[in-house]
Amino acid sequence: NEVGPFTAVEQSIVTSQIDDPADRTPVFAWYGLIGSLASAIGSAVCGATVTSLTSKGTSTLDAYRVIAAIYGGVAVLLLINFASLSKDVEVKPKVVAQVENGDSNAPPPKIKKRGILDGLKLAPESRGIVTKLSLLFTLDSFAGGLVQASFLSLYFHQKFGVDESYLGAMLFGTNIFAAFSSLAASWVVKKVGLINTMVYTHLPSNVLLLLVPFMPNLTWATIMLLARFTISQMDTAPRSAFVAGVVPAEERTAVIGITTIVRTIGLALGPLLTGYLADNGKFDAVFIISGAMKIVYDILLLLSARQTDMAKK
Repeated sequence: NEVGPFTAVEQSIVTSQIDDPADRTPVFAWYGLIGSLASAIGSAVCGATVTSLTSKGTSTLDAYRVIAAIYGGVAVLLLINFASLSKDVEVKPKVVAQVENGDSNAPPPKIKKRGILDGLKLAPESRGIVTKLSLLFTLDSFAGGLVQASFLSLYFHQKFGVDESYLGAMLFGTNIFAAFSSLAASWVVKKVGLINTMVYTHLPSNVLLLLVPFMPNLTWATIMLLARFTISQMDTAPRSAFVAGVVPAEERTAVIGITTIVRTIGLALGPLLTGYLADNGKFDAVFIISGAMKIVYDILLLLSARQTDMAKK
């Protein structure tokens, strides 16, 4: 679920360690699986901890402060983990050859220094592809930002009156289903390709999202949400593999970074609309708008890929 700058660095590192492009989707599937499992465990621990502390007399505010402290502790562990990485994960600097006609007296080759903005200098072909992907990913992320986990929790709490323990268990379930569905994506990619996998698994999941507010009770609403997450994340690994492979290796980190930035912007804007609608008694409309926008994204992605050479790449 990380949408910050770490995503671009991590995915670039992962891709650089894979020799065969065909192995990218399975590796990213496992990458996503581990992340989703960790998120699932975190959701369950959070819900159980808050419920346990408040039942023993701790104020709700202090209970959530404990969660924030745990979050900070995990960040320290991440710092230590990243500091232990080998320099082999670095992009090798370009060497400017200065040897001409076998002249043994020629000066040694120089290593080209990287400028601050060198990473954003893309080839014309790459710029076109990245522009289209960025617009599509922004739309998808904005729609996803409408129904982030925090708002899902608030919706189920307000509409059905469930406590933090139930919410933690529900989010645990959604992440578990999302985690293992990502592994199935590798098999689907081999059958229909990256773009088709991204669309054909993502589109029906958005129909299920549309149906959540129409469910008659808590049980059916939870079932619909869990059903949605059994397929909603199957596009994640193919998308990561596609973005990593659609541009040259030296542009990979920049392109992943750019697409991550636009996804972050879209994700950040989504809650503004959700908060407005929820405050005006139209929380149900959030699911309908999000699902509809994501369906539009799926259709546009499929049409864009078919009209260009993106799918071939």
